[in-house]
Amino acid sequence: MIVAKARRLSQRERRVLVLAEYAAIFSYPVVAILRGSAWWLLIAVVGIVATVLIHERLLLPSTQKIANKADADLDERQTAVRDDAHRTAYQVLGSVILVALVLLQMLTTGPLSDRPWTPQISVRELVSSVTPTAIWLYVSLPTAVIAWAEPDPDPDELL
Repeated sequence: MIVAKARRLSQRERRVLVLAEYAAIFSYPVVAILRGSAWWLLIAVVGIVATVLIHERLLLPSTQKIANKADADLDERQTAVRDDAHRTAYQVLGSVILVALVLLQMLTTGPLSDRPWTPQISVRELVSSVTPTAIWLYVSLPTAVIAWAEPDPDPDELL
């Protein structure tokens, strides 16, 4: 069986994929919280499937799976890139969790809970709709950081 080597993506292409990945994954909690019709929920589920496919088929191969490799499999530069990506990813994740907790408090018991435009949703429904996105952020952010920050590969590698 002949397997063609995957083409390395340019930085611009990788950034577009990262934006598409996170737009798709954030569509699910938005639709779940706003309680759209079944069609909107179907679109959100398609977004989740698209997210997984973008990540697994395009971003991981284009970053050479650096974020998931052990130290023994990487050279010094790749190890530094991986460690920096994990550090940045978990700083972003911590900030997202902090903002989400503040919004949760404001929407359920705080100053936004009585507004007519605030969706009437229980904490359980809110947490269950946001959990898949939070888990995906935890899993995918290091690869997304590498895909976003790494410069374009040499022109020889794009072929």
